[in-house]
Amino acid sequence: MFDADAIKRQTDEKRDWEARELADFMRRQPEARPAYRTGSGLPLQRLYTAEDLAGAPADSIGLPGRYPYTRGPTPPCTAAATGRCGRSRASAPGRTPTAASAT
Repeated sequence: MFDADAIKRQTDEKRDWEARELADFMRRQPEARPAYRTGSGLPLQRLYTAEDLAGAPADSIGLPGRYPYTRGPTPPCTAAATGRCGRSRASAPGRTPTAASAT
């Protein structure tokens, strides 16, 4: 699915980032907890890259708003629209439930 050379470069870059920028930041401001988990109890990594998906078939990743919902439960759940992710039209800024139902 991904270029093996690109994955290796990104893995090396991630390792360098962890050793430099991240380590420096964590010395100044440590994590509040030793580990983070999803609501289901699955462990979360600090950073996900193409390396984490290298063995995954493209059809198992999906699209936002489509099964298996790995990119979010609604279509606007993308990196560019995180502020709108999962928000109903009624709760959008400047909208009231009455105004939302009228459109």
